[in-house]
Amino acid sequence: VLWVLFEVLDYHLLTLISHVMIGGLAVLFLWSKAMTFIKKSPPDFPVIQISEDAAVNAARALRNDVNRALHLFREIALGHDLKKFLGVIAALWVLSEVGSCCDFLTLVYVAVLMIHTIPIL
Repeated sequence: VLWVLFEVLDYHLLTLISHVMIGGLAVLFLWSKAMTFIKKSPPDFPVIQISEDAAVNAARALRNDVNRALHLFREIALGHDLKKFLGVIAALWVLSEVGSCCDFLTLVYVAVLMIHTIPIL
């Protein structure tokens, strides 16, 4: 279904997410109004909030990963390790060639398939 939506009908991911959210909100709104129309109490939707601790922990974890990546990029850019520099350049070149041969959805599909099958093999 996703392949037909994205490839055949030329649908976009952001458009799909927006339309699904519009449909969900419309259904919940109509359901709530229908319950008040037939003299029943409207549905009780729980209040969903992210705690401050969870947000701070997620930000700290993301900050650590970003700092590690920036440190690695800095080391490569400063030229301390020629072998690593050439390996990154080669990997980016291969990635650009693969990206020019197929679209993003196919690339994501192949990546997910490889992530799930290579560890088993």
